[in-house]
Amino acid sequence: GCPELYQRLEDGHPAIGLALSDAQAFCTWAGGRVPKDSEWLRAAGDGPMPWGDGAATCDRAVALGCETDLVQVGTTRAGASPFGAVDMAGNAWEWATTADGAVLMGGSITSGVSEIGRAGRLEHDPSVRHPRAGVRCVYAP
Repeated sequence: GCPELYQRLEDGHPAIGLALSDAQAFCTWAGGRVPKDSEWLRAAGDGPMPWGDGAATCDRAVALGCETDLVQVGTTRAGASPFGAVDMAGNAWEWATTADGAVLMGGSITSGVSEIGRAGRLEHDPSVRHPRAGVRCVYAP
């Protein structure tokens, strides 16, 4: 349940291994909701990467070649979007809803540099847990 998921977050790492229903239940429990893909993209900024046009470096994004596993949330502050959103490129995939269902956004630690940020979009059956899928909740109407 949601309290168990919260306990997984206590060490500061993103919780992963979620299906869309897990993400929705957690965000509801936490007082928010899963973002729409358009909201996720807006928070990620207007450039190809959240920080703009510069190259993906390990202080900006967690992708293949940077770390061997997930890093704590907020580790890549140099890669923050213009809105201050961190970790939107790499580390863990994040669920977002679409008009037709849901999609995973942002890329993951197993994605190459060309597959993270705004380019990171993975079609995945929302009813099936993905081993690298987490969620970023929205706390707005």
